[in-house]
Amino acid sequence: MNAPASPSLPGLVSLYHRDIIIRHAVNTAGFGLLVAAGMQWASQPVPGAPPPPVAAPMGAAEADIISLVGLGLFAVAALVLIWRFLRLRKVLGQGALIVGKVDEVETMEFEVHNSTNNPSQRSYRRSYYVVVRYTAMGAERKARFKLPNSPSVYKLFKDHDVELSVLDSSPDKPLIRIIYLGKY
Repeated sequence: MNAPASPSLPGLVSLYHRDIIIRHAVNTAGFGLLVAAGMQWASQPVPGAPPPPVAAPMGAAEADIISLVGLGLFAVAALVLIWRFLRLRKVLGQGALIVGKVDEVETMEFEVHNSTNNPSQRSYRRSYYVVVRYTAMGAERKARFKLPNSPSVYKLFKDHDVELSVLDSSPDKPLIRIIYLGKY
């Protein structure tokens, strides 16, 4: 008889939509590249244009420094992205499967202010959190997770069981399997 197939590990695009650290790292890396390339493009003289009558507010030296800052930002974001991607794949692929219990479900709501909103129309942004109680390495532990969607999407309700993946080397940092493996 065949053993049940383990779920395939998520790719980068899937993790972009499910993990806030990966999303921020990708967005920051893109912004760093945009700054670096944009500053180099903006600092180039326009062919056929007369030279400015006064000194330009920003010269090529300043543009090069800003471009280097943009490339540095890209490099740091790329390292964070690689680290987080490999970490998630390791925990989901090699971590022990344990069952925890949802202790709390929290919803935080923030009013969003922007100039396009009519004063009579209010926009809100919600953040969702769950606190999970579990036992790892012989000790009972708690972990708080920020969810990318509503807890009901993942069927995470108070006092319900939830599957976690945890490495023996870091029992305080489990992952909720349903979020990353997408069986909801």
